[in-house]
Amino acid sequence: MTGIRALLVAALVVVALPAAAADPPDAARGEKVFLRYCELCHGRLADGTGRAAPLHDPRPANLRVSKVSEDYKRRIILGGGKSVGRSQAMPSWRAELSEGQVDDVLAYLRSIRIDP
Repeated sequence: MTGIRALLVAALVVVALPAAAADPPDAARGEKVFLRYCELCHGRLADGTGRAAPLHDPRPANLRVSKVSEDYKRRIILGGGKSVGRSQAMPSWRAELSEGQVDDVLAYLRSIRIDP
């Protein structure tokens, strides 16, 4: 009976672990996500000079000097440009990116930010 009780307690502890136990945002992981999903338009350096940038009007944002809030960036990543009254060419990544991946991308963008 003691073995079963211990097993049940262990199972409850695992199930009750808080979501905060997830990995904290990581810029290195965010760079990988950025290069996979964002580089084409925003460029390898996130400066708005990607290969597809000339095809868009307005051009993609230079994310290294962007002054918009992280909340705004999160909304445009998840909802696309249309969701914040911007270019419809910016797609919604809600179906492709997890919240953790978005957090990682935001950490990456913080790490490469240049204060003009």
